[in-house]
Amino acid sequence: MLAAISVQFLALRKRPLVKVMFAIYVALLLLQFFAPVGLLRIAPQLGNALNPEAALALEQTVRLPFAFATIFGQINGIGGLLLMIIAGAFVGGDYTWGITRTLLARQPGRGRYLLAKFSALALLAAIWVIVSVPLGAGCALLAGALLDLPQSIALADLTLVLRGLLIAWVGLLPYLALATCWAVLGRGVVAGIAGSIGYWLFEIGFGVASIFRMLGSFGERIYNFTLAQSVGAWTDLTRQAFNLDVGRAFGQFGFSFPSLLQSGIMLLIYGLLFGGGAWWGIRRRIV
Repeated sequence: MLAAISVQFLALRKRPLVKVMFAIYVALLLLQFFAPVGLLRIAPQLGNALNPEAALALEQTVRLPFAFATIFGQINGIGGLLLMIIAGAFVGGDYTWGITRTLLARQPGRGRYLLAKFSALALLAAIWVIVSVPLGAGCALLAGALLDLPQSIALADLTLVLRGLLIAWVGLLPYLALATCWAVLGRGVVAGIAGSIGYWLFEIGFGVASIFRMLGSFGERIYNFTLAQSVGAWTDLTRQAFNLDVGRAFGQFGFSFPSLLQSGIMLLIYGLLFGGGAWWGIRRRIV
């Protein structure tokens, strides 16, 4: 099994799309850190100085240890979206080019093939998360130096970073499973990418949240069963740990996050649903 995972990861690592998506991710990470620098330095010169509260909030996004909240937010935000695109293309591409049929003709273990694919994606996500932290910390140090902000990292902060790494990685897995499921069921790149992104947009866009908000507390309880809210309940632990102005934790569009118990159960259900769908698709359908 390890050999199969190694082969799949080697194939994944050589995909140009991975490099393109990571380059986009790095560019957006730089923008996340240096856009506040521009606002804080340019706004006063234009006679539009920010109020103290807004200025403090911007400074905290680029100041360690608070900047770790910015880093992990970027990982599970834009990072999750880009990894879904990679997953959809990686799994669906084998169908599009006929590779799946050839591989399964030689080694008919379909479940083993699917598990190796997903394990390679999970390994890529782990590397993505680990690399993001020192990269983001370096951006924070440079941005802080440009703004003459004091920076500090205590041993307790490093412990929270380790916990944040695990939470961020686990939070990415359901979205990888979602993209894998769509790619297998649709047997192609388009299905894998469009299906997963479509679901992601459905949860946060198209007026869906507004509809649930109009239903009051009942709508909030229903919306809290979504994947975004279930993942957000856990990733918000990291944001709270590194944010002085936490207050009440809010999820998508102002909805409060569900309890960790509920979100944990829902993540398990989503994992079984997406994994089961992919398993059924590759076991029962002609490739």
